[in-house]
Amino acid sequence: MKRIFLTLCLILAGFICSGKATISVKELTCEGLANPLAIDSTTPHFSWKMNSNRTGLSSAAYQIVVATTPEKLNEKDADLWNSGKIISSESISVRYEGKQLASKAFAYWKVRVWDNEGNVSQWSDPASFGIGFLEENDWASNAAFIGVPGNKGKSEVSPLLRKKFMAEEDAERYLLHVNSLGYHEAYVNGQPVSDAVLNPAVSQFGVRSRIVTYDVTSLVREGENDIILWTGKGWYQTHNKAVVPGGPYVRAQLDCTTAKGTTAVTATDGSWEYAESERRTYGPWRPHEMGGEIVDARRTLPDFKTETLDLLKWKSVKVADIPAHKATPQMCELNRIVETLHPVEVHKVGEDSYIYDMGTCFVGFTEIKMPVVKKGKTIKLYYEDYYLNDLADFRDKEYTDMYIGDGKNEGKFSSKFNYKGYRYLKIIGLTEPLPLDAVTGGKVRTDYTARTTFECSDADINTIYNMIHNTCHALTLGGYMVDCPQVERFGYGGDGNASTPTVQTLADLAPLYMNWIQAWADCQRENGDMPHTAPNPYPAGGPQKGF
Repeated sequence: MKRIFLTLCLILAGFICSGKATISVKELTCEGLANPLAIDSTTPHFSWKMNSNRTGLSSAAYQIVVATTPEKLNEKDADLWNSGKIISSESISVRYEGKQLASKAFAYWKVRVWDNEGNVSQWSDPASFGIGFLEENDWASNAAFIGVPGNKGKSEVSPLLRKKFMAEEDAERYLLHVNSLGYHEAYVNGQPVSDAVLNPAVSQFGVRSRIVTYDVTSLVREGENDIILWTGKGWYQTHNKAVVPGGPYVRAQLDCTTAKGTTAVTATDGSWEYAESERRTYGPWRPHEMGGEIVDARRTLPDFKTETLDLLKWKSVKVADIPAHKATPQMCELNRIVETLHPVEVHKVGEDSYIYDMGTCFVGFTEIKMPVVKKGKTIKLYYEDYYLNDLADFRDKEYTDMYIGDGKNEGKFSSKFNYKGYRYLKIIGLTEPLPLDAVTGGKVRTDYTARTTFECSDADINTIYNMIHNTCHALTLGGYMVDCPQVERFGYGGDGNASTPTVQTLADLAPLYMNWIQAWADCQRENGDMPHTAPNPYPAGGPQKGF
């Protein structure tokens, strides 16, 4: 009986192995990014993965077609590039060799592959890429960095910058390019243009700033439209190198593409207006002084609809004189909230003080559903990353946020232009504890692909893996890898170098590392010296002369 069973297994295995292989192509990327709207080069590089129903197969050849429209994306009509069949096993960073591309170009591409047995795949699903602003003259002649006058003091306003514009009916695409010195969020007709947070990625101020591009086609309507740019200082602090006092500042341009070409619909200039928002930021962003946010419920708007915005008092913006530097498209993923969590328990530690234990250390945002708070009363939020054997060891005022009540409505504190690394949250000023689900933590990191998992029969090894996994994710926010997100937020090269083999095993960090490497290049001195950190906003270890 055993002999018959073994014979049947061998016959079945032989049948499976002799069957025709099926291969396909998946996960197309351009410069390591999925369908990027604006890359920083006119010679893009393509990557893909081959999938097969059999083991032992490998890539042997490929063919790429690139076209200006989806309709032309075929072998016969591809008007930018048809590579033909290329005998090569390459599938990573394959260089474009078609017609010359230029700033603001947009294209579609697809690929098919042959394996080492001569099997050919179907064409992949189409992918796309755009080329961003590569030169200063790609901006409209009136495009300027704008901010608000007199923005200085112990706390500084995070303003709303506004412009109304008219839109055409027959547009193919609207792209919004935002070049902010400090963080930004953007809204069109009351809707956020993205779920990304803390944009853009880091750069060396004075040498480079980043342009983030958003596809807002679905948000723009025919006729009059409203655009809001909401800005916050972040790293753009006056005491840092090459920072112009009075920020944050932002330059932006909305481009419209039709059958006739691409034109600028509006760009930031002196005709824009500003109003104070509910939010102010404070703190110098120095070690143990990473600052916080003040949310004033008396200024909170129910929405950003035109009729709501029209009720505010709008004033003329300030056009800023920003020294010339390189403004280039951001070439790594944006930051996003990738996971949320609630506290596991709450402890009363004073007459009006409560400590919420989130159950684990994490890096990111905090959102709190507040009860009605007396008008003008300040609720203070403190954060602690140390493990507390005794709740009395909580270090007050290490990191602080504030919420000011309006005396009428339930409200919400939420992070927007700063983040925290913590496990314990102390809330001071409440008359009774909030339910656990009223407090939400949002883990924030650069939104790279991270699919690695590990589990074994040894609980200790699983714990070690999870600790390393969570730590690496917590350190990779903003297009670089930091030493400690709760103290310095510096991209130390030694830390990054030591961690690289591990973190790049856990996730696809190629775009993030390219952003960071560019920051290192921007920090390098003429004699070749390097600081200890990149970006290098102020002296922090290593040779500092000349910086």
